[in-house]
Amino acid sequence: MQPPATSSSRVAGGIVWNTPEIPSTPNFEDWFDYAYSLNDWRPYNGTYFTEIVLTGGSGKWTCDRFSTWPNQGWLDLAELTTPTVIDASACGSLSANNGGNPDVTLQTDVVLVAKSFDLTHLTLRSQGATKQKVWFIVDDGQPKGSGEGVPSCTNGAGSIGINHTDASRVIAMVYTPCSINVQGNSQWTGAFYGGAFSYGGGMNFLGAGIALPGMPASATMPGAGASSQATLGTLVSTRDVR
Repeated sequence: MQPPATSSSRVAGGIVWNTPEIPSTPNFEDWFDYAYSLNDWRPYNGTYFTEIVLTGGSGKWTCDRFSTWPNQGWLDLAELTTPTVIDASACGSLSANNGGNPDVTLQTDVVLVAKSFDLTHLTLRSQGATKQKVWFIVDDGQPKGSGEGVPSCTNGAGSIGINHTDASRVIAMVYTPCSINVQGNSQWTGAFYGGAFSYGGGMNFLGAGIALPGMPASATMPGAGASSQATLGTLVSTRDVR
């Protein structure tokens, strides 16, 4: 129906006013504070994790072995046969971006803790049909249990970089109170949980159930609905949690 063409036009008949349905306001959970403690993982979901603490030097289970060419420390993860936490807090950043392009086939679940991560050109696979789980954790800068409910990118906490990273054959989670930075073409199955998100390149992302100890499942899988595969596009909304 065309609107009247001039101000002298008239419309015959009654007028029905439709009342629009106002959508309900979405409810967001407060930020989940997390700072690593081995006790949280002994057990977690019935599984006991052992711990390896990285030290200085260039031998096995040292910071340099991960973050310098040929990134042999990442390949050493393939030797683990029981669930393990790699505590790299003393290393500062844990990086795969030194030319080694590590391709790791995991036999068990692995937790990695560091001040920041650069996962450029890291590939993770599962040895068997069951996908292994992997966590990349940057502690929230505010002590755990403070109840402040906002991400604290302080006290040395840093970002997590994902660039030409393939974590599609495991179920992986990144957690940081700082920014999750995506660029290049990456593949990911699992969850992202960060204080900010910077998107600068292509990614195929498939949501899958994975969380941190004490975290509600709905924090990483809102609505607990079925996972779906999608290519990330332009950011259309963001939430100010300050």
